[in-house]
Amino acid sequence: MSIRILCASELIGSVIGKSGANVRRVEEQTGARIKVQEIDKDASGERLIIVSSNEIPTEPISPTIEALILLHDKVSAPSEKHHSSTTVQGLLYHQTKLVVFLGKVGR
Repeated sequence: MSIRILCASELIGSVIGKSGANVRRVEEQTGARIKVQEIDKDASGERLIIVSSNEIPTEPISPTIEALILLHDKVSAPSEKHHSSTTVQGLLYHQTKLVVFLGKVGR
């Protein structure tokens, strides 16, 4: 399973941690793999975080979901620029998977 989320560039340092410490800790704790990629610098001001793992159907907890939960506080921290506790987050899905969330005709 692979899930992609958007993170404001100004928050990415706290997500990654000093020398990647936060990412390594979450990877070791969950078994998930975390990659941070830069999106077109001039366009969005956001970074793409890809969280993925090999899911084991007999396991009660998805490593990918567990890693997302652990990263959530860092990704959704209030912006220092905007001094607000409300942030916009993006969860990206491939168009072939979107029907799972929307259902038939958006119902």
